[in-house]
Amino acid sequence: MTEEQYIEAIAIHQRLVELQNIRRELLETDKYRLSYGPSWTREPISDILDRHDAMIREEIDREIEELTERIKQI
Repeated sequence: MTEEQYIEAIAIHQRLVELQNIRRELLETDKYRLSYGPSWTREPISDILDRHDAMIREEIDREIEELTERIKQI
């Protein structure tokens, strides 16, 4: 492993740990929900917020998978 690869692996690992911690926190608690503005403005767009929350969670999972694969390739 070259020094460049080592530095890249460390950066990828740090990002991976951050994302895994966020994912674990999101999975272990129901207190998080995508929110926007005061409560009276959220209700009419609740379905949109829920959809985007799900998309963010999926993107976190996808990035974790991609980073795991990148580390394997190094």
